Amino acid sequence: MILKKIKLNNIRSYKDEEINFSKGSTLLSGDIGSGKTSILLGIEFGLLGLQPGQRGSSILRNGEEAGGVEIEFSIDDKEILIERTLKRTKTVSQDYCSITINGEKQELAVTELKNKVLELLNYPKEFSRKQNILYKFTVYTPQEEMKQIILQDSETRINTLRHVFGIDKYKRILENSNLVLSKIREEKKIKDILTSNLEQDKTNVITKENELEEKYLNLSGVERELFSKSEVRKRIEEEKKEIQKKIDEKNSLGQEIEKIRITISTKNDSISDNTKLIEQLKLQIQELQKIKFDESKIAKQEKEILILKNQRYELNERNIEISSQINSFTIRNKENEKIKEKLKHLEVCPTCLQDVDSVYKSNV
Repeated sequence: MILKKIKLNNIRSYKDEEINFSKGSTLLSGDIGSGKTSILLGIEFGLLGLQPGQRGSSILRNGEEAGGVEIEFSIDDKEILIERTLKRTKTVSQDYCSITINGEKQELAVTELKNKVLELLNYPKEFSRKQNILYKFTVYTPQEEMKQIILQDSETRINTLRHVFGIDKYKRILENSNLVLSKIREEKKIKDILTSNLEQDKTNVITKENELEEKYLNLSGVERELFSKSEVRKRIEEEKKEIQKKIDEKNSLGQEIEKIRITISTKNDSISDNTKLIEQLKLQIQELQKIKFDESKIAKQEKEILILKNQRYELNERNIEISSQINSFTIRNKENEKIKEKLKHLEVCPTCLQDVDSVYKSNV
């Protein structure tokens, strides 16, 4: 990467400053507080934005509401311009981000732009989610922090350098390799123990195979004998079926004979019953033949029946007449009751001018 130009707007001690970097090396010199660190922090903010744990108020100029950085640099044949801005609300946070590569501008989110820069600078992607110490210790060393590294023990220093240059993963690979190797050795010992009796096992297998072959030959003879016995059993089963068939036919014939016997017995009983019935009918006929019909007696009975019918008709007529009289009497009785009820409320009869109580009692 070749740094060409940076613009600082309300960044720490710089209100509005543009710095052009010439080809070759550039020396920043000045008294403490002259702004050397502000330029380095402005470059870091322009490239990577606010780092995890870094507050925006440490970058934005005191008393200002907004600020920003524009940084221009080249990588190989790519001309790159990055713009970042800060905005003060309740806190100071990043506001606008964009990157222009060979004239093509893209507005990106803060995280997207950081990942893009790490890709262009060929930094490990793991630094997109944590503080980018790789940049600080390879591009510039913050004041007093190098001394802390130097004063540490050798193991801490080498681990720090491994982490800075992204090679600590090789240490983990070596440790994991040793674990895998130890595991392989353990498995080898187990397998050596398992294979120590391999020759004896081979001998046992050959012996078992010979025994198996001998048993197979014996099995062939047993199979032939079994086949022969199966044929004999099959013939016996067939004969058994024939005998059972004859037994079933005999049982069926016996059942038919029993049915015929029962039918004959039933018919004999029926004939006997019919004979008795004929005898009874003969007796009835003889009784009927003894009966002599008296025509005059029948005529007399018919005449008496006619007389009874006439009497019955006359009684019905009389009954209707009596019912009519009873109804008429009932109606009159009801009218008398109504008159009596009216008379109860009078003291003197309007017709005869007599006392009502005396008239009522005399009528009763």
